[in-house]
Amino acid sequence: MQTTNHAETEIPEKVRPDSDRVVTAGNRLASDIRVLVSDAEELLKSTATYSGEGINAARVKFRAALESFKERVPMRKVPRWAR
Repeated sequence: MQTTNHAETEIPEKVRPDSDRVVTAGNRLASDIRVLVSDAEELLKSTATYSGEGINAARVKFRAALESFKERVPMRKVPRWAR
């Protein structure tokens, strides 16, 4: 029986990710997420004067989801692969 040592398996050039493109895409994604969070916070501020049970419930739910996201995804840290 022949065994294959996967550590020695060479990945063809065509299959290897282009690290510059990956870093650029990652940076673009991080920037887009920062803009999305900023826009979401601005939306919450701009709707603060609206009243009604439905809008208040929606704002509370949206704010909780946004805060949860910000806790899980630190916005100020640059991923190790993007340094």
